[in-house]
Amino acid sequence: MASDESSGTPAAVVAEVRELLRRLDDVPWPDMDALFYMHGYDELHLAVELLLGVLEREGRPDA
Repeated sequence: MASDESSGTPAAVVAEVRELLRRLDDVPWPDMDALFYMHGYDELHLAVELLLGVLEREGRPDA
């Protein structure tokens, strides 16, 4: 996930996060090594930050 997506619409951010989850789900279990989990955690962390940014923006028009 790119940080410039934080300015996207709520629907676009949600779609991007869902795509990330699909990509993580599609990884075959034999490929789920330590590197996969480290990278996956980083990607999910970014996704949650984006979602929180959208919630904050949508909840406070002056933000």
